[in-house]
Amino acid sequence: MGVNPMTTALMVYLREASSLYYGKVQELREIIRGWLSYIPQTFPHYTRHTMEHSEEIILQLSKLLFVEENAKQPTITLSSTEAYILAASAYLHDAGMVASDSEKLELLKQETWKNWTSGNGGGARRWADIQSLRNGLVPKDEEVRHFIADFQTRFLIAEFIRGRHHLRVADILGQHQSALGRFALDDIQLQHAIANVCLGHGLSLRELGDVQSYPERRDIRGEPVNVRFLSHLLRIGDLLDMSYDRACPLLLSAACPLPADTFAFWSQYKMITHRLTAPDRIEISAECNNQEEHRVLQDWCQWLVEEVENAGVVMVRATRHRSWQPPYVNMKGPNKTIQISPSKSATYIPSKWVFEFDQDAILQRLIADVHHQPFAFVLELIQNALDATNTNVLNKVT
Repeated sequence: MGVNPMTTALMVYLREASSLYYGKVQELREIIRGWLSYIPQTFPHYTRHTMEHSEEIILQLSKLLFVEENAKQPTITLSSTEAYILAASAYLHDAGMVASDSEKLELLKQETWKNWTSGNGGGARRWADIQSLRNGLVPKDEEVRHFIADFQTRFLIAEFIRGRHHLRVADILGQHQSALGRFALDDIQLQHAIANVCLGHGLSLRELGDVQSYPERRDIRGEPVNVRFLSHLLRIGDLLDMSYDRACPLLLSAACPLPADTFAFWSQYKMITHRLTAPDRIEISAECNNQEEHRVLQDWCQWLVEEVENAGVVMVRATRHRSWQPPYVNMKGPNKTIQISPSKSATYIPSKWVFEFDQDAILQRLIADVHHQPFAFVLELIQNALDATNTNVLNKVT
């Protein structure tokens, strides 16, 4: 049994700051529980994205924003509306992964699906393999072929939805606001802020720079809100859910045979031996059994490091929350806080293949081999100037 999210520092702070928001979170929590329980039906082979995942995010956000769990105030200024948006977004951000059977059937007719499963689309190769299996001669039994092909199609549809679930959130929150307990209190600005924070957990960092969707200062229900900062916090909290039970063994068993690229993603969380999340520091230690687990976990942690660093850079330039200091997290050097190593029973040697250029050779080819005379660069500059002048003259003539 995990920590009750309603007793975390973030929720206690929200309860003291606004009884209305606190009550609304409790209502949303009960409603979204049933909603998120449908996710494993579409994603039996994927890690836990249900109620427990949302509440682990709330716990991690509490640890990031409060020095101690019994602290009365966060380490930065946080309005009650900002605290509510964080909590509501933690519960709602994966709502786009819920898809009914009728939606899946309709999806197969959409142009986006056809584009994704053809040409250079991300699912084109696997879709072609499924069709080859369905129309082939192995196994000989046609019913068996269709059964396996349908099973693999299910996985492919799930992957398609997962890759776009953040884009589905805004539509779902708009269409089902009443069914989701009027989580936005019929305030369109609050609804848009929550929807954008949920959407932001799947966008690129460049897209979070959109000042219309992710402003650093916006007045919502009479309080200041930094939508961009809240989006960064949700992304970090999402990555910090590395609970050992996130890969449910019951779902793992039910989902077999797993897609080849999924098992390491399931097992990476079981390798973690130490964790610490605090406003000033994030620590993770893990012992892996094989190279694939090591690679997946290392990539995940590197993603976390980059998210924290980027959030710190963005907030330095912000008007609101400029004083926020991101937690120290590092994977390199003597002061690294993330340590990933082979377990005692592992037989692999950690390796990282990187394609690199020989910089000395490049300089030799581009400079020394091209320009044999020391002042050859002057001739190059004159030639460039002549070319630019000729081009300008030609453009004016035409």
